Formats: sequence, structure tokens, C-alpha cells
Amino acid sequence: MDVLKRVAQEAGETPARLALAWVTQRPGVSSTLMGVSRVAQVAENIASLDLVISAEHRAALDAVSAPDPRMLYTLFTSEVRQFAVSGGSHVTPWR
Repeated sequence: MDVLKRVAQEAGETPARLALAWVTQRPGVSSTLMGVSRVAQVAENIASLDLVISAEHRAALDAVSAPDPRMLYTLFTSEVRQFAVSGGSHVTPWR
């Protein structure tokens, strides 16, 4: 929360708007859930879709939200991980 609040202050935005903009702009995210109790909050959430996040701010939010790598997973090379996950087959992600 500290990083989110700092970045929001630097960007001149509320933490809620910045967080929602960051989440909706992440690769693979096609929808989000919003908890609102007032019409003004709906309008504010919609406005967050137009928010442009700087590369520096995005990197700060990405870094603070990155999961800790699992120890055993990091012991293996990418080739061994590919074999363990997909039996050695190359799987192309959807785009």
C-alpha cells in the first residue's frame, strides 16, 4: 500500500483510480470487479480506464506486486521447467 500511495501521489491520482488503471492495463486481464456504493464511484472507476501510467510508475507497481519465486522452481533451468510443465512440448500462448 505504501508504494501504491506514493505512486498515486506522484501521479496526482487517488490510489483507487491508479490501482484500477494498473490492473485493467495488465496483459491477460479482460475484466475487473469493482465494489461501489455511489454513482460517483462508478464514474470515477470508468474514468480510470483513460489513465496513462508512466513506465516508471508501472515498474514500481509491478515490482511491489511480483510474487516471491518459489525456491525449488528457481533451481531448475528453463528447459527443465518446460519439460516438467509441458512434457518437453513447446506451448505457444494465445494472443
